[in-house]
Amino acid sequence: MTYADHCLWQGKRKTPGESWALGCKVHNCGDDGKVNTVIKEGCKVDGTCYELDDLVKPNACSALKCGLNGILGDIKIGCDTSEGCKKNKEIWGKIDGESCVTEKCIARLVRGKRFISKVESLARSKHCKEKNADVCHRRGTNWYEYDSEEDKCHGIKCGVRGRRQLKRMKACAFDGQCIPFGQSPKDKPGCLCARGRMVCSTGPI
Repeated sequence: MTYADHCLWQGKRKTPGESWALGCKVHNCGDDGKVNTVIKEGCKVDGTCYELDDLVKPNACSALKCGLNGILGDIKIGCDTSEGCKKNKEIWGKIDGESCVTEKCIARLVRGKRFISKVESLARSKHCKEKNADVCHRRGTNWYEYDSEEDKCHGIKCGVRGRRQLKRMKACAFDGQCIPFGQSPKDKPGCLCARGRMVCSTGPI
């Protein structure tokens, strides 16, 4: 048998008997100068080899499990965003200047081998921004907005493509806030919004 003083691996010299791993492949430099490769049972994720039944966390919002033949199974999958964890296909509104954009979580396993997690912005927004606050409302949602110039409350509905629409909703303006018809301010339990004005136990405001 002819002995060699090294093996060549991707342009680098390896000493006989030296072993190194890449993913689930273990390479060894033989005495004959040849590199022998052994494939371990496991799952390769981002260059790391996980053993059978190991829990794999590709991000803070996802958990995968290593199965037979290197196939990954999903326990839960999602997107790690600045808004927190979002489930696959979940959508939410995000402030973008003076409007709201709609973002969507795309998370999936491709053939049990490759994990994909990304956030996409939808071409058509499904959210509307409140005029006086950094709050996004989903399409179809109703809310009140206080108009300080008129000292009045307006009903707003989030319509198609993130367009704000005026909606007839009864509310009373009270200390810079909107109190829905039939309700009382938290700090004034003795008052009630009725017929467009606040009525308190001491009389109308």
